[in-house]
Amino acid sequence: MVKIFAVANGRVLENWREDPFATTARVYNLLNELKKFGVEVISLRYNQPPKTRIINIIIYNIIYTYIALQSIMIIAKERPFVYFEYPFFMIDFQNRWIFRICNLLGIRTILDVHDTIDQAEAISDGKWALNQRIEEYLFTNASLISFSLSPSMWDEIRTRYNISADKKIVFVPNAFEESLMELFQYPYKSVRGRFNIMYVGGLSKNRGIDLLVQACSRLHGKYNCIKLYLFGNYGFGVSDDIKNIIETSDFIEKKFVLRKDIPHELRNADLLVMPYNPHEMYMSRITPMKFFEYIGTGIPILSTKCESLSEIMVQGDIISVDYDVKDFERKIEQLINDPELRNRMSINLMRIRHLHTWEERARRLNEAIESLARPD
Repeated sequence: MVKIFAVANGRVLENWREDPFATTARVYNLLNELKKFGVEVISLRYNQPPKTRIINIIIYNIIYTYIALQSIMIIAKERPFVYFEYPFFMIDFQNRWIFRICNLLGIRTILDVHDTIDQAEAISDGKWALNQRIEEYLFTNASLISFSLSPSMWDEIRTRYNISADKKIVFVPNAFEESLMELFQYPYKSVRGRFNIMYVGGLSKNRGIDLLVQACSRLHGKYNCIKLYLFGNYGFGVSDDIKNIIETSDFIEKKFVLRKDIPHELRNADLLVMPYNPHEMYMSRITPMKFFEYIGTGIPILSTKCESLSEIMVQGDIISVDYDVKDFERKIEQLINDPELRNRMSINLMRIRHLHTWEERARRLNEAIESLARPD
């Protein structure tokens, strides 16, 4: 039996639902689905104070250093595969210590890459707790990389850090929980006089929020059935003008929703949008978890033409839109006026959604781990 030690708080593997972060959901779902393939996943469970005050930061680091020492003792004794999420779990220097010690001891490591440091430049001010030197070391020395971004992004990373072409890598995009198929058992059916547009995620630069808000504002005068829901918080790069439209509009509702509550919020949606800027290469190469959760609901999707999602968009009959206000306006109006098109889109999404569950992703990762575990 393959054994994996997860460098993560064991509480995450028990329940991620009170946590607002997509990263936690990925770790929880991917590792728990691996258990279905006979993989034993172990981790240490501990209380983790929030880093809200200096004293809390000190206590946090004391606890985390103790846990890191315990982890190293278990790893050295058991010699399992060791799982690390990147980048967010590697911000803690203690986790980077564990990785280095695994490397020194010749213990095989799995680096699950959710994002790269390019994300900071793409959606915020470019400041990041990690740097290229750390990223290069981790990517170069991991025994197996589970990569959630597109193959072309990996080609760029491999060239940037001069990583060997025979580096073991498996492409494991994000996915959705099978519980969505229970909540959304039947295809979407249009409702006369209703057109609810919903977006889930951060409201920051290169996420297309400005284009979406402007297009919906233009259309609202003509179609008063439009209501736009934005489930996320403001981030870097949203202009004051767009914030003012959002805050003063009578047809836009913005609120933060815990990830566990998102599926219920989407039940009355008529259109789910993924308006990321495909001209920003990093944004075009990621596989946002929201996109797959949208697929899991079977509700019609409007998405910009991101490279990493192009094949799925064709298979699922997802409407593509240029990164342009006028095209957003045109495509949304088309969908308002053609409820039968929306119904057909939903049927196609229901047909393909089984291909994008966490179980399917865990199967890919398990096959790569088994390949690495086989003696040469």
